[in-house]
Amino acid sequence: METIIIKALKPPNISELKKFEKIKQLKIPNELQEFWIKYNAIYLKNNIYLSDGNKYYLDRFYPFDKDYELSFQYVYENLKDYLQDSYLAFANDCGDWQYVISINTDSYGCIFFCRMDDIISDSLVKIANNFEEFIDGLQAEEVN
Repeated sequence: METIIIKALKPPNISELKKFEKIKQLKIPNELQEFWIKYNAIYLKNNIYLSDGNKYYLDRFYPFDKDYELSFQYVYENLKDYLQDSYLAFANDCGDWQYVISINTDSYGCIFFCRMDDIISDSLVKIANNFEEFIDGLQAEEVN
């Protein structure tokens, strides 16, 4: 997929990401870190993901920038208890449901759509095996 960025912020450097990981005592999957370092995108032209016959709309990515209103760091702090320190929200849809990446040992790096209307174990739908598969599967909405 060609990544067409509509809006992005200045990318972080690797030391900023490592500092965050050390402070929060977690390991962010490398593919997500690479996405931030390369793009730090908020909006992409490609905003639809198809999985098992379902269409998932992506509204925005959370950039890695603590000063941005809806940054990854802000969302992490606000959702870490709900996500039980097992998933990291990196994007949302128009209804503020989350796209999360697993940091669990058994599903590390897998991408889930999280409905946020139930307990976490009942609200997750696996949609990609890893972040690269998710990004590569994004499509632009066709306008008729």
